[in-house]
Amino acid sequence: MNKKLLCVLSFPFLVSTQLKAQGYTALGSGVNNKVLAVCGLPGNMNAVYVGGEFNYAGGNPANYIAYWNNATWTPVGGGVNYYVRSIIPDGSNSIIAGGGFNTAGGNVAWGVAKWNGTAWQTYGNGVRGDVYALSFYNSELYAGGMIDTFSGFNNGRGIVKWNGNDWVAVGGNISGNSGFKVMCMAVYNGELWAGGSFNQAGSVTANNIAKWNGTQWTAIAGGGANDEVRCMYVWNGDLYVGGSFGNIGGITANGIARFNGTTWNQLGSGSNAPVNGISHYGSELFITGEFTYAGGVPADKIARWNGTSWINLSTGLNFNGHCLYNFGTWTYIGGLFTVAGSFPHNCIVKYGVASGINESQNALGIQLLSNPVKQSLEIRSEKNFREAELKIFNAEGKPVNSQYINLAAGVNSFNVNSLRAGIYFLKITSENESSTLWFVKL
Repeated sequence: MNKKLLCVLSFPFLVSTQLKAQGYTALGSGVNNKVLAVCGLPGNMNAVYVGGEFNYAGGNPANYIAYWNNATWTPVGGGVNYYVRSIIPDGSNSIIAGGGFNTAGGNVAWGVAKWNGTAWQTYGNGVRGDVYALSFYNSELYAGGMIDTFSGFNNGRGIVKWNGNDWVAVGGNISGNSGFKVMCMAVYNGELWAGGSFNQAGSVTANNIAKWNGTQWTAIAGGGANDEVRCMYVWNGDLYVGGSFGNIGGITANGIARFNGTTWNQLGSGSNAPVNGISHYGSELFITGEFTYAGGVPADKIARWNGTSWINLSTGLNFNGHCLYNFGTWTYIGGLFTVAGSFPHNCIVKYGVASGINESQNALGIQLLSNPVKQSLEIRSEKNFREAELKIFNAEGKPVNSQYINLAAGVNSFNVNSLRAGIYFLKITSENESSTLWFVKL
């Protein structure tokens, strides 16, 4: 077989695997079981807490919750004795964890506990049951989950709030058939929204989604959702809701929907299986879950929405994603996967600016019209950029071309015939903003 032909045929595979791997960044060796929650500390961009069903992080014992400092994993005060399903920040140095545990740091702590950086603290007698979601609303802490009343404990069902002295009911409880639970909460337009698996909120019929204004529950118009609401996310003035539903607010919406404060909207044709987590990265919405298609596009457990259509992340996850969390310049992805982007990543990974060259910063909004290229780069620009700096780097990051150009609105052509075959990175900078794209020279 012709050796030159063999090289050309194998080259796209090399590009694909390398760039896909760069789309995700490992957190050490990860954890040994499902990740259900990720939370960062607002005052420290390198402080990330991860909770779930694991008992090892970075190869060391860590009971259901662990701390990542951007270099190593450490346990959190002895951890807890059962699953952690939710973590939220409380100030700049503390986090609150919720789950199915009844001890934290070896001491009794039912359902909810606070870590202040040095020790675990409790909230009264705690919450009996399994806490799926935590949220602050009007300066009060709310806990939702598979919560029922017990003698001497839990004055509410489905959802309770901490009043500073005790956990109390929220407007007559959230309830339903066997297995009812609140799985997610979000504060939107001055109200606390709750989603899950239930059919009653206070005195009103509310199918799997309802909102609380501080005094009473209200069902959403259109009959709620026809199946579980598993996640909520507020972004750019809208509320995004994900789950296993096919209808919500009176519209057909498979797994994911957007509420703009007035009406419910589809996001294309949605997903073909449940959505478990929602967040964003840059200007795009991200979802993760159990699906293999989003908007009819193959997407293994993770996809992004650019405002008009769904796009996959090249190679996705090999098993279900369960949570997403945007923090600083990264979006963290947790789940039960062992592979992300064709490379090993155990249950936790982050996606960000420093990761994929082809999916990194593009502040100038330019586009390569053909890739691979033989002689010329065809660059489309929406605007004119005068005296822009153009640099081309080889695969080792060494500059091989540098010049100043006038980039015109429309299609621009630049000769790269002198470059040897290989992977290159094109960086164009204008007025302190830049775009970095990759290309293959044949």
